[in-house]
Amino acid sequence: MAMQSSARLIRRYYHEMWNRWNFALAHQLLAPRIRFRGSLGVEVRGIEAFKGYMRHVQSAFPDFSNTIEEVVSQRTRIVARLSYRGTHRGELFGIPPTGKRIAYSGAAFFRISRGKIAAGWVLGDTAALIRQLDAPPSSQSRGATESGLRIVAANAGQRDWAASLMASSEPWITLRRDLASCRTACHRPDSLLFVALSGTETCGFIILQRRGVADSPYIKSLAVAEQHRGRGVGSRLIRFAEDFFRLSASHIFICASSFNSRARALYERLGYAHVAELKDFVIPGASEILMRKSLLSTAQVNASAR
Repeated sequence: MAMQSSARLIRRYYHEMWNRWNFALAHQLLAPRIRFRGSLGVEVRGIEAFKGYMRHVQSAFPDFSNTIEEVVSQRTRIVARLSYRGTHRGELFGIPPTGKRIAYSGAAFFRISRGKIAAGWVLGDTAALIRQLDAPPSSQSRGATESGLRIVAANAGQRDWAASLMASSEPWITLRRDLASCRTACHRPDSLLFVALSGTETCGFIILQRRGVADSPYIKSLAVAEQHRGRGVGSRLIRFAEDFFRLSASHIFICASSFNSRARALYERLGYAHVAELKDFVIPGASEILMRKSLLSTAQVNASAR
């Protein structure tokens, strides 16, 4: 009976709450302190943050639907195999709306406590999703995607391109990072690497870590190809990183080498504040300046202060 009840809970979670965008059901189906990772890779804690993630998905795919292909229940543990479908109507992963119909697969793992979902961890095939969104645009959507930069998850070739750019650019030249070490950094499985594209030309890259400083997101590396500098590519990549983590984190960190005054000026202009100086951290005589920015809106800051 307990297994049947848990399976029914998961079916209500998908069919009644997600597929009908019934946000009010969250309080009935979810534990107040739920910990959740969604199929898009966003991690949240608590019901209000969870509903924020739902709105994030809804803004990208207003007709988003979940289909349960299979459910395996073992008392308080539930595993579901899923397929997702929707129409791309809002920006996602830095990709403007394309109007494309998408479909991708996922696997969800839930823990049930006292009749409610206490934790959920979903692995979605985001690589397949991004490939569909980043495919050559239709005539209806071509103007939207060609009007500016697109930021997409890097493939293997783009990771090698990023490593070459890193090895031939500051601050890595002064920090004595050779091509081999740059390749290692760009292919680390625990880092997220995205590239900025203008048409088919790769303009720059950013490497992100979900938990880098004080369990908060960290912008590990950022570089723009020389011919594209001064055009706002770096700013666009940083804003992408902030939006990527906004639903799951309160702060984001970045470092600038003490001799890299241009980078420090950019980060300060975008709202990053100096929080620490790490002297002689990478090479003797140079410091790494740790900088932080709040991802909370003014309304959220005021609410937390009450």
